[in-house]
Amino acid sequence: MTAPPRRLTPFDIEAHRGGRALRPENTLPAFANALSMGVDTLELDMGVTRDGIVVVAHERGLNPDITRAADGRYIDAAIPFVKLTLAELKQYDVGQIRPGSAYAARFPDQRAIPSTRVPALAEVFALVRRSGDRHVRLNIETKIDPAHPEESLDPRGFVTAVLTLLRQEQFSDRVLIQSFAFTLDCGLRPARPRRHGAPGHPGRGRQDLVAVLRRCGCALAGGGAPTRAAGHRLDGEPSR
Repeated sequence: MTAPPRRLTPFDIEAHRGGRALRPENTLPAFANALSMGVDTLELDMGVTRDGIVVVAHERGLNPDITRAADGRYIDAAIPFVKLTLAELKQYDVGQIRPGSAYAARFPDQRAIPSTRVPALAEVFALVRRSGDRHVRLNIETKIDPAHPEESLDPRGFVTAVLTLLRQEQFSDRVLIQSFAFTLDCGLRPARPRRHGAPGHPGRGRQDLVAVLRRCGCALAGGGAPTRAAGHRLDGEPSR
């Protein structure tokens, strides 16, 4: 992969879901395209499979609007990642929006890339390393909902899987973790994770995530208004 363009802007330009206006969301082709454009941050989302692998996807499971089974047909209902092993998940194709859907109407210029699979987060790290881009950072949102515990790993298990991966990959200094599910604090507090940047604003120094959230007035044990970040995204929507 060629070296990314030189950065000439003071803004943090994020590729939301990898830049889903241009490529299938949260996929390796999307992230590769965003890296080639010289973005500052790859924004993505993560879940955990039944066998404990951290994967990249916006929902807590496979989205019927973008997912086709091995027979080429779009699935009828969402399938939680926690019910699938990574090998089972890799059988599904997420490289093309369902024709005629509201999603397709919103992103008519997204290039279809058939046979694209849901990537493991470790695959995204490997892609960034191969790119040679030492500037780009990752803004990763956890996908867990306390109101639907059956659709994801328990909070402590989720956090443990993510932090273990970050330590193994030695990628912690380039990652900002955000979450709208403040029950994740039950896992974050003992681990005392440190991240580059404050919530929603990478690049402002290393700070303890839990301490920063408290200073922002968040009720970590349940409830409280989530922080939001202003920024420029490739899909033209406000950052959130």
